[in-house]
Amino acid sequence: MPISANVIKRDGRVEPFIAEKIAISCTNAGLKPDLAHSIAIEMSRKVYPNMPTTEIRKLVSKWIGKHDTKAAKAYLKYEERELSRQSVEKSGKKKTGVERP
Repeated sequence: MPISANVIKRDGRVEPFIAEKIAISCTNAGLKPDLAHSIAIEMSRKVYPNMPTTEIRKLVSKWIGKHDTKAAKAYLKYEERELSRQSVEKSGKKKTGVERP
């Protein structure tokens, strides 16, 4: 049975685990929605209190790879883009190096 738990984001923030986020990112990587939903349910069974999201990403990537290697690569690229975007936002600068207002 899925449990409710908080997860630790890369930047140290604590957020509730939301399985739907897993399903969305899997679908964005190219998995069919029913398979993406299955992976999200499986992850919700494996999540534990204060689980790091980096560990969640590794597990999700592994599960995606078992079903679709192309989608697994797309998932990793998507995650890299998100991390890059978050890093830029955190620094308060655009990629051009200009500070945001």
